Amino acid sequence: MSQQSTYTASTNITSRNMVWTSNLHVQDLRDEFSTHKINIHVKDRSFYPYHGINLIVEELDKAKILSSDCKSAYKKLMNEWKNTQFSSDSILYSIIRRISRESMSSINLIDNFTQLLKRDMVSYFNQMNQKLYLFIQDSEWLDRPTLRILYHIAKIVPGNILTQAWGFSGRTHFEDFETSFDDITNNIIRARYMIFNKISADLQLTDINENASDIRWEEMKYKSIAENPLSNAALALVTLNYEYGLLTCKSLAESDDANEELYRILGLIHVNLNHPELAYDSLMTALNITESVSKKAHLKYLCGLLATKRFYDFDLAEKLYDEGLELLRDETEDEEVRLEKAWLFNGISFLDATKGMQETQQRRQELFESTLRRELEALQIIKNDHGKGPLYLKFNLYSNIAFLLEIKKDYSKALEFWENMFAKYSYIESDGVKKADSLYLFRTGMLHWKKEEYDTALDYLQQSSSEAEFMKERIFYQLINYSIGYISLQKEDYSQALHAFANGLKLAKSLNDLEMIDKLSKGYLKVAIHNHSFEEAVAYLKQLFIAENYQIELLNKNSTDLYDIIQDCDLPSPKTKLPSYYPLFDLEAKPKIDMNSYLIHN
Repeated sequence: MSQQSTYTASTNITSRNMVWTSNLHVQDLRDEFSTHKINIHVKDRSFYPYHGINLIVEELDKAKILSSDCKSAYKKLMNEWKNTQFSSDSILYSIIRRISRESMSSINLIDNFTQLLKRDMVSYFNQMNQKLYLFIQDSEWLDRPTLRILYHIAKIVPGNILTQAWGFSGRTHFEDFETSFDDITNNIIRARYMIFNKISADLQLTDINENASDIRWEEMKYKSIAENPLSNAALALVTLNYEYGLLTCKSLAESDDANEELYRILGLIHVNLNHPELAYDSLMTALNITESVSKKAHLKYLCGLLATKRFYDFDLAEKLYDEGLELLRDETEDEEVRLEKAWLFNGISFLDATKGMQETQQRRQELFESTLRRELEALQIIKNDHGKGPLYLKFNLYSNIAFLLEIKKDYSKALEFWENMFAKYSYIESDGVKKADSLYLFRTGMLHWKKEEYDTALDYLQQSSSEAEFMKERIFYQLINYSIGYISLQKEDYSQALHAFANGLKLAKSLNDLEMIDKLSKGYLKVAIHNHSFEEAVAYLKQLFIAENYQIELLNKNSTDLYDIIQDCDLPSPKTKLPSYYPLFDLEAKPKIDMNSYLIHN
């Protein structure tokens, strides 16, 4: 799109949607534009979640730019984490058991808010015939959730509607560097470098303050976060606000309460910042500090996950899991010990399923059989335990067993198990009508597809699509429509396939999701070839995108070359599970290997 074009070092910012410069230059620019501007100065030094966007929303509201439904969407986004009891065992428990981030809920809320904000800004532009300017001073202190929102706004709001001018105290050309796991100050600096590099690269920004000195991070005065360190750490992990989490660890390290919790939390932050080696060092430090055998076993489990899902070192993972089980061997079997043992079984099962992909077909089947037995044994271990921890693990095991059966290509048993375990939790009754959530319907539909029951699959997927549209799960909605289009094409129902791909394209356009635009466009054109309407389909896509300055490489080809490309290409098979990482919103790197795709498609 035009808003992603390369920026020059000109001071003319009227046609751009984002520019980075100095704080002083931002003040000059702010004075130059006497009206239609929002001025923000980030003074908080703790990276408190959503602090920056809250300042912006307050100013937009004062200017009477925000509609009531946009304010309502923002309130929902805030309530998601403000109303969460981070001190509760269940929340802390679910957080400390993961090394991958699950952010679909917050991403949907961010998307709903930013889409309404875009609509309000366009409405303001149409009414006033003036664009908006957002001036931010001390942008280096913007918290990560705010950066995520502003980044997305920059991708979806054209430069003729809004320009964001970010002012910094120094040069914004950042270079990565190595640091140790427990050098928290330098890890904060490194996290800042990486996130600003990501934004700059994606939006192709040129620093017009390039002759200034570097930001002097080492001299920064950070705000201490001394109260409720574990709750604040949970808050940081839930909001993907890792600098705030690092500051929490810094405060904890400087207190008299520093213990294994500090290094466990630090390890989880490191892995989410894509520093698995630092995460491993931190978790092993926690393991060496703690005197609790069950905590040692838990930390062996986390290190085993790192070895499996980040290092891809299966021998190390097996060694760690075996050591965890050995630790528990002579312990009195109370609920805590049973729980850790079951989690270790779960880790070994995933490891064996992954290793099985490298084996012969016969050996692979043997491994899968033993893996399923182990998962069922893990369920048996905790069957009579009813706390939050066992409940969370039981759901994890249910989902994994269905997934393992899918990997084994036993789709009938996978579907039967999935429905037996999850149907009762997924249906709710409203006004006398029973409805299921979109995720359950999607997964059920995709398992029917794997069974080649196309009509039933499409019925579930259409229900899932309707529910996702109603719940405003837009990112999920485009994925569902791709699946509907793909399966309808297999069925040679070209009318339905064309409709599904077109629905997905309109949504992908509004999200400026270039990856999905490419996939859906290829699907749309592939159907058009079968439907003998290729030229009309190309004309439709050009009208949809090129007329609005979207730079879609595929559509720059001449008609003959494009026809050959589409005819020869294979559409990517739809995913049967939702991804954990969303490049459209995530500002952190994702793992080198998508393990779900690897296990299903290998």
